[in-house]
Amino acid sequence: MIGEWCYMSNCFTSDECDEIVKLGLSQKLEEGKLGAKGSFVDTSYRKSKRAFLNSGRETDWIFKRFWEKAATANTDYFQIDYNQLDFIQFTSYEKDEYYHSHADLFVYETPQRKLSVTIQLTDESKYEGGDLNFENLEEYPSEEANAAMRQKGTAVFFPSFIRHSITNVTKGKRYSLVGWFLGPDWK
Repeated sequence: MIGEWCYMSNCFTSDECDEIVKLGLSQKLEEGKLGAKGSFVDTSYRKSKRAFLNSGRETDWIFKRFWEKAATANTDYFQIDYNQLDFIQFTSYEKDEYYHSHADLFVYETPQRKLSVTIQLTDESKYEGGDLNFENLEEYPSEEANAAMRQKGTAVFFPSFIRHSITNVTKGKRYSLVGWFLGPDWK
């Protein structure tokens, strides 16, 4: 593995992001949950709303873009063995919403989550807080990288075992897409 994280600007245009937000908000949003099987709501740990987008006529272009950008990021930074993307999560964070420190990997699930991606759908001027933070890295994002990761249309990739969080949104609304590429057990 060459890197622990990377970002790619302009993965989606501003208009595409707006279209995705409209699509996400047209779904039935539920409280964000913790865990895989037997998942549950715990607003002391995660407070957000989410809906799942499946591949289909309205969303195939989004899935295709996820696969294209993941292939580039994986080749350049991670070399992770993955082969599946079941769904994409649309997430909404409003004022006083957050997701405390967690990893996306479920060790006992097969196939395993291998490569995580989050795509920023909201213009950074429309909200405050809501930062994606990493933990226990060899090299943390610089101020410049952190600013770039907040830009609308930017994708951030990282191995699913990396601990991360979304800080409390203090003003406005933050929308994002999150995906997990799956593959065989970690070696």
